[in-house]
Amino acid sequence: VAHFHRALKPHPAILEVAKRAAPPKPYGGVHLRLEDDLRGYAAFMRSRLGVRTNFELMARTKALEACAAGSTKLYVAVGLDVSNREDKKLLRAKKGPFGSTLVFKDGGEIARRFGEAAASVGAIVDTVVLADAAYYVGYAALSTFDRTLVDIRATRDQWDARLARPDNCTF
Repeated sequence: VAHFHRALKPHPAILEVAKRAAPPKPYGGVHLRLEDDLRGYAAFMRSRLGVRTNFELMARTKALEACAAGSTKLYVAVGLDVSNREDKKLLRAKKGPFGSTLVFKDGGEIARRFGEAAASVGAIVDTVVLADAAYYVGYAALSTFDRTLVDIRATRDQWDARLARPDNCTF
């Protein structure tokens, strides 16, 4: 199952969008899980961390700081339709931990080109871009998106049936 992603190849039009969305390497990646689609899960909504807290925790993580060395851009997988005002303001300021500049995909372009499939295409673009990040921070506890990225990053260069373990730049 962990190698299932090898059999799935996004359409060339989606890969083209992902290539334009990705900042120059090396770059970092983060999925902040700020979207409001989990409002029905009260425990998640109460414990959800905002942008400021996420970035402060990232900045205090020594192992992450070592992974971020040389990365000036931080690709953020999140829609900018975030309802929390402080989160929205911090995302629009485009300032991340370790002196990084935040980078986002062009959701408008994706909506124009892919119509009703835009949400799914956006997730595929984020997956492609984040899989190649020098470091990745996610929320695997309640996100199949994050779990998929951990598996992709863990098995990228593994071609046998050993237990997949993420490298030390996947948090």
